[in-house]
Amino acid sequence: MLKKTRQAHRFRIKTLPTRAFRVIGLSSAVLVTALSGCFSTPLSKLPAPDDVGRLVESAEVQMPLYLSSANPEDSLGFQFLLIFPLTRVYAPHLESLVRSKLTIQAGYGKHGLVAPTSASGMQRPRLVVTIADSDVNGYDLLFVRRPTAAVTLLGHYHTSSGIVHECIGTGSASSFSLFAFERDLNHALEQASERAAHDLISCLGIDTYNESE
Repeated sequence: MLKKTRQAHRFRIKTLPTRAFRVIGLSSAVLVTALSGCFSTPLSKLPAPDDVGRLVESAEVQMPLYLSSANPEDSLGFQFLLIFPLTRVYAPHLESLVRSKLTIQAGYGKHGLVAPTSASGMQRPRLVVTIADSDVNGYDLLFVRRPTAAVTLLGHYHTSSGIVHECIGTGSASSFSLFAFERDLNHALEQASERAAHDLISCLGIDTYNESE
């Protein structure tokens, strides 16, 4: 009986550290998740490419671009340590970035996208685009980091003849690097936005010029 008691006591002593580590690990995970909203990584606005203005000025067709976002917040994702979110990633310049990418892609097809004015009204042709979904995340995998981004655009192209074309453009980007901080996250978001813009403009047929417009 005494021998069994000693063995049981030894077993409880051996299991204590394991249970303690589990409790500490679980508590740390909860704490990290709770604090993730207290820290942020804002992405700086990228300068507009030099050829944006030139493409608009040389366009055969000028039309207003109405751009909006389905996400009222600027928060697009997190920076993760393995599976734990550490900081929120904000991109307040996303609409400006998408606008410049759309303008460039449409400009290749001789369409100049301009900001709408009070005189635009229901002008045709016109392009109405909604940023339906977007995210950007950075994953710290201990020895390497992985920035990722994805953008989905919903577009309605109102032609001069009154026909409305609807398309969805998607774009994504990811890479592996030693860092996945602001510069790398911004680069991933820019690539994803450019691919989504190209996909949308190509689907809507605005990447080519039609004289009937």
